[in-house]
Amino acid sequence: MKKDPRAVLVGRNIQRFRKNAGMTQAQLAEKINVSTAFISRMERGEKGVSLKVLGALAEEFQVSYDALLREPADRSRLETILALLEGRSEAYIEWAEKILRTCGERPEK
Repeated sequence: MKKDPRAVLVGRNIQRFRKNAGMTQAQLAEKINVSTAFISRMERGEKGVSLKVLGALAEEFQVSYDALLREPADRSRLETILALLEGRSEAYIEWAEKILRTCGERPEK
């Protein structure tokens, strides 16, 4: 059976956000109250995502729904960064800015 390209895209995004968060499939499954097998099948694009699960994933990763539904793009990344900083203290934002500036000094691969 051929996989739905949309499910494959969402699965890749889930995997990317999970890995960026330093989480295993089992840890993510526990946090959003699904099975590890379900996470695995979603990441492989074999299982679609309900709105309930999509909402739990967006909340867990602190991203917008659309960040899970579309190809990563520079604008989407900026929106995700802004969402992560929303509601944070000025001290936290200054700390995050220092990290970004330090990383910006490193040569890209």
